[in-house]
Amino acid sequence: MRPHEIDLLSAVDRSLPAEAAIDAWRRWAAAVDIDEIDAGTFELLPRLQRRIEELGDSVAGDHRISGTYRLSWARNQPLLIAAADLARKLRDAEIQTTALCGTWIGFDGASDRGGRPLREAALAVHPADAEAAIAVLDGPRWTADPPDPQRRLGQVSSIKFHRRDSDRIQVRLWYRVPTQILGMQRLMARSARVIDDELAVSVPSRDDRLIELCMEGMSGQPQRRLAWIADAQELLADHAAVSWPELLTNAGERRIAAHIRSALIHLNSINSGTVPEHVIRELDGIGSTLSERAAMWGRARDSGPLRAFALGCDQHRRYRHLGPQDPLGRPRLLDSLRQRHTFIDLV
Repeated sequence: MRPHEIDLLSAVDRSLPAEAAIDAWRRWAAAVDIDEIDAGTFELLPRLQRRIEELGDSVAGDHRISGTYRLSWARNQPLLIAAADLARKLRDAEIQTTALCGTWIGFDGASDRGGRPLREAALAVHPADAEAAIAVLDGPRWTADPPDPQRRLGQVSSIKFHRRDSDRIQVRLWYRVPTQILGMQRLMARSARVIDDELAVSVPSRDDRLIELCMEGMSGQPQRRLAWIADAQELLADHAAVSWPELLTNAGERRIAAHIRSALIHLNSINSGTVPEHVIRELDGIGSTLSERAAMWGRARDSGPLRAFALGCDQHRRYRHLGPQDPLGRPRLLDSLRQRHTFIDLV
């Protein structure tokens, strides 16, 4: 992490005192040319603008930052409305939904709808409800991508729906947890509606959201390189709200202890003491398999064939251990390789 990136993360950290945040903001503004920032930094500008407003008139915000929050909020609204529309359809069919991949900002009363830019909305359903959910949604208003989604069940982890009148409005329906394969049953059971409204969308618990953010950070997505840390900082601001025993259990069962440990160590290196040391020690004690460690050190689509094959085999091994949590057919090894690595075209 470069010094000015740490300054930016400190400037948007709501747990820091106002004076420390102001100093960090001024150091960042002096060190960075806003016209040349990368995608990872740009993701934090809406949050930075909101923080500048909270700090008061004594901090002068750059006029080029001032509209980023409104732009993010305006782009998020159609996606969140679309997610609510699909959730209502599924609620009428007695199918529970849970918000994933940051979509929970629209349904958690404590979240800021404009501070976290969304590229698509994401909802999760239990694997047992996946077939019924696709039948409910695929119709005159919404269409599935790829076509004939019922045939693809068991071969992929999610189905994307988009509005027939606008390809930009997309909602992804997950029936397996992204990246960390195991745990959908626990995720759905521990989700809860935070606010009382008509949306009928549940929000994951804080420890499940922290796992999601850690896996997002380990995936190496450039546009989320810094933003996932800022999201995690907000979750960790209240230690009592995170159930560390549940996080440890989840990491062990999903076979992602090495991933979570590395992400939490990275968070502690930026904000010392944010994560309890005993949690990192216990994650290290859980251990990890050789294939899990191979999968951790890079995304398969950006790596060599051997690492890609290791990640595909690791995913296939996790599918074999799903047991009663996933009633859908288990994909073959070639299906696992194909869905994880787009450059592999196997017949």
